[in-house]
Amino acid sequence: MSSRASSREDKSMWVIKVVLLAVVILFVIIVGVQNGGEIVTFRILRWEFAGIPLNMILVEALAIGMLLGVMISIFHAVGMRTRIWRQKKEISRLTSELVAMRNLPIEEAEEEQQRMDDERRYIDR
Repeated sequence: MSSRASSREDKSMWVIKVVLLAVVILFVIIVGVQNGGEIVTFRILRWEFAGIPLNMILVEALAIGMLLGVMISIFHAVGMRTRIWRQKKEISRLTSELVAMRNLPIEEAEEEQQRMDDERRYIDR
């Protein structure tokens, strides 16, 4: 995939995320405005909080959801960076191996290829 195509996909994904976030925020605002004067009793597990405006509960739920989303994204990004680091390390190792094999005389290369084939068969078992 070319860099240009990848860049377009990144931009379109960014646009989708922004639109989705805007829709969620708009939904919370609409529900909050329609229920602006509503005072509710909020129960969570064993705790009960009386006389809390519904708007405040909606905004806090949105904020908590956004924080959780950011935390999950951070963990995902760290995992992807670790994966990229490992793959770069593997590419470096394979490149070194390729350079070493190019520099071998033909007879040694055949022996090296036979040894690698034997290793692959052993690993596949």
